[in-house]
Amino acid sequence: FEWYDFLKYDLKPDKVNINYIRPPSADPTELEFDHRRYQELSHMILEDTKNAALKNNYGGDSGMFKAAVDIYMHDIIAKTKEENKAQLKCYAGSAGAVIYDNGVLSSCENKPDVLNLRDFDWDFQKAWHSDAMKARRKEVADGCYCTHESNCYYPSLPLNPGHLLKIKKLERDMKKAAEKMKFEAAKEVVLKVS
Repeated sequence: FEWYDFLKYDLKPDKVNINYIRPPSADPTELEFDHRRYQELSHMILEDTKNAALKNNYGGDSGMFKAAVDIYMHDIIAKTKEENKAQLKCYAGSAGAVIYDNGVLSSCENKPDVLNLRDFDWDFQKAWHSDAMKARRKEVADGCYCTHESNCYYPSLPLNPGHLLKIKKLERDMKKAAEKMKFEAAKEVVLKVS
């Protein structure tokens, strides 16, 4: 991961994130990669963040929490791929959905379309509470799983109490690391002035 060292030591970004490529893909060969490298990289980001080698914060009041969700999510995605089973209860279709430009509504990009908003006179609430969406939510709650960040992990992780506790612990560790990073930077400035 030579590029990662360049990123960490030379660029020093405020936030580092990786995304897991997922189907469908226009080029199916893009989906053929060493999943262990994703897992290794996600672990490196986690350790570097906990040890104050990376800043890794979105900023703002909830920036550290959002960054903790990202970092925690990477490990859960890797475990999902490795074990080929759900690691959390998915709330796709309850905490979020996909609306396509043609009016089609689905719980997730990986699942078939549920309905079209045109058939509901563009009334989202009516469509959202329809029998078809209720059936999809039940289907998803019964054990759907994938590696999809935006439809599964982002909306679902904070709604899974066990995972939320681990994310909050990670957030706390990240805040401690950030304070350590600030202290070390201030110490370096003082030593240069002396």
